[in-house]
Amino acid sequence: MYSRLTLAFILVAGLAVALALVFILTTRESDSPPAVVQEGGSRTETGGTTETAGTAQVPLPGTAGPDQADEPETAPAPAGEPGVDEPAPEGLAGEVDGEVRLRSASSEGREYDPSCINRVQHEYDCYEVYLLSILKAGGGTVALQELQRLSDENSFVRSECHPLTHSIGRAAWEQYGSYQAAVTYEDGTCWSGYTHGVLERLLFKFSDDDLIVEINNVCEEDPVRGYDFDYYNCVHGLGHGVSWRFDNGVFEALPFCDALEGNWEKRSCYSGVFMQNIVVDGEFHKSRELRSDEPMYPCTVVEKKYKHTCYLMQTSYALRVVDYDYAKGFELCDTEADPGYEAICYRSMGRDISGNSHRDPERVVELCSLGRPDRQGACYAGAAKNAVFNDHGVEKADALCAIVPEPYVADCEQAREEAARTL
Repeated sequence: MYSRLTLAFILVAGLAVALALVFILTTRESDSPPAVVQEGGSRTETGGTTETAGTAQVPLPGTAGPDQADEPETAPAPAGEPGVDEPAPEGLAGEVDGEVRLRSASSEGREYDPSCINRVQHEYDCYEVYLLSILKAGGGTVALQELQRLSDENSFVRSECHPLTHSIGRAAWEQYGSYQAAVTYEDGTCWSGYTHGVLERLLFKFSDDDLIVEINNVCEEDPVRGYDFDYYNCVHGLGHGVSWRFDNGVFEALPFCDALEGNWEKRSCYSGVFMQNIVVDGEFHKSRELRSDEPMYPCTVVEKKYKHTCYLMQTSYALRVVDYDYAKGFELCDTEADPGYEAICYRSMGRDISGNSHRDPERVVELCSLGRPDRQGACYAGAAKNAVFNDHGVEKADALCAIVPEPYVADCEQAREEAARTL
């Protein structure tokens, strides 16, 4: 039904909205004692490089806030990180106005190096090596600007943009030597994955015993702005980082999130862990904690404190399993989600439906109507919030609430108003 690149872009965009929703819909709660950290083998890094994770070829999951009211953010899996001193691949680089630039895939007369560009993974690696060479020569701002330019011009790069920002971020930590120095170059390119990459690399400097203590000292809340998106993105990025440290292991990573001192911080970190679990699952690398024969796993087996966050992400994977058959997606929520979490699953479906349909009100109504009537309100709520957060306005949400079936108008309008108050 969709091309691989289209599905990858849908998934990334959906996760991006989820990232914003997780932040916006989170409210702080009272602190609770940190959980006991379980033993687990850390992923190792050798010579500044890591094993290739692969590239996801499907849409991303959503990302809701730590109170997990909504969530969108899934991206293709990050590939291995070549050394930053490697040159741009032959056949991809060209001189334009005195600058070395990567030729767009759509450039007329483009010549690929057959040894590099003959598979999706090889093409990803070529772009990655090129961007890391730009980082080394010109710095973080120039590298992210070049990635944005390529993303605007090239559908492949656009579908892989978020994981490429992770790669730039990991290399930037090496180049600048600290989180504080590297993160100053974050400019929001492709849903702020650069910060996630910086944190992924930063966390390798600690032993497991040290990290359980130092994890509370990585992200600093601004004394003036307080709870803002930059702080959220850092704490959420810790979830990505500890997952990557343990070869994307959910169960090894979550206890480190539990070591954070605040409940809001814990849940923000959980969202990064569960997002990473979906992000890394692709053609060249399979997640250890996703099962096509159990599409709601690992949500069904994690402790209760993790379930809300997990279910607000999981439909992005479940829909992939059923080839975006939305009726089957709702059926999975009805039959495979833990009792009491079906409505959260429907809200996640609503977010995915809204994102995948480009927030088209009529399409949202058509697809949400495939769910159980007594749960459709949650679908419309998820879709309405997604429309507000994605557009930073209420126009599409107003249009949706104007045409939803009468029993669900209140659900739609309440969700729209809740989202609008955060703008």
